[in-house]
Amino acid sequence: MKINFAFLDDLSERDAIRFYSSIDVLAHSSKIGESFGYTIAEAMAAKKPVVVNSTPLEDNAQIELVDNFKTGLIANSSQPYARAIGYLLNNKLEREEMGLAGYRKAKRNYDAPSTTRVLEKIYLELAIEKGIDLDDRVTSKYKDINYFPSREDIISFKGEYDKRLKESFGRQNLSYCLEVLGYKHLLNKPFLKERLKRSAYGIRRLETMMK
Repeated sequence: MKINFAFLDDLSERDAIRFYSSIDVLAHSSKIGESFGYTIAEAMAAKKPVVVNSTPLEDNAQIELVDNFKTGLIANSSQPYARAIGYLLNNKLEREEMGLAGYRKAKRNYDAPSTTRVLEKIYLELAIEKGIDLDDRVTSKYKDINYFPSREDIISFKGEYDKRLKESFGRQNLSYCLEVLGYKHLLNKPFLKERLKRSAYGIRRLETMMK
């Protein structure tokens, strides 16, 4: 392990920048997925493409951050995951184009000023709920910020999420997802469909496997 891997301690901001500058691709893999994915966003901000694995039964925000074949690659099983890394390592032009697209997305959606304003509005609303009187000139600056999704946003998200589950690097392999998450022994259990109801695609795949 020591020959092939470098185990890094907590990195300072400067060391983190050096680290991302030294790599060609960020390979990010997790059995429990991501609720957001700071490491992924950091790599995108450093203009690096990211390879992630989809975890449809757990948090799966990584497939929202990474746009398949645009800012990186999404794989659903181990072999496609390895091939995705090799694909990017062997295609410098695409690697650089995906890295640049990821940088633009990170700058557009995750830059510090934008996220800071959202947090400021949350704190202001909490202060108002506590009965703290605030000047209208302060609160009026945050009226254009809406951090709650609309009904249309939710409907749109479901369609986009299902699309991202389908469009991965290599063939879809739900059995693999269940196995690595420790659920493979439940494949013949009807109640598992409830765990997958948020993904119509996942249900169709599961029903096919159970026939």
